[in-house]
Amino acid sequence: MKRTQRRALPAGVKALGGRIEQWRRTRKGRSRMPEPLWDAALAFARVHGVYGISQALGVSYDSLKTRLTRAPKAEARGRGCAVVADFVEVAAAAPLIGPPATGTVVEVVERNGTKLTISLAAGTPLDVATLMKGFRSRRR
Repeated sequence: MKRTQRRALPAGVKALGGRIEQWRRTRKGRSRMPEPLWDAALAFARVHGVYGISQALGVSYDSLKTRLTRAPKAEARGRGCAVVADFVEVAAAAPLIGPPATGTVVEVVERNGTKLTISLAAGTPLDVATLMKGFRSRRR
């Protein structure tokens, strides 16, 4: 039977694990884990997977998975490390249904600065939905 190697998690996961352990040592009774700690765990889970992060942090897989499915995809509260674009701005000067004779330029910029620029020749068909799906799923 072939064993797969685990991918190394970033240093931030270890630091977050330390913060969670500190909270566990100092909490009163059976209080709930603070939202900022959950938010940071969710950000790592989006990028590195729920199972690996739940194991590394010692948090419930089910709780993390549930929170991940309910959480806004763009980290609207401004915390975490993973950023996913909420919308794409299409300038009215370059409509996608009839590119000008000089061609069309499509540029997508995420909040973290990741940028995709595509220059199309005049008349080149463009499937925006497929383009965005591919760009957004490149980290998974």
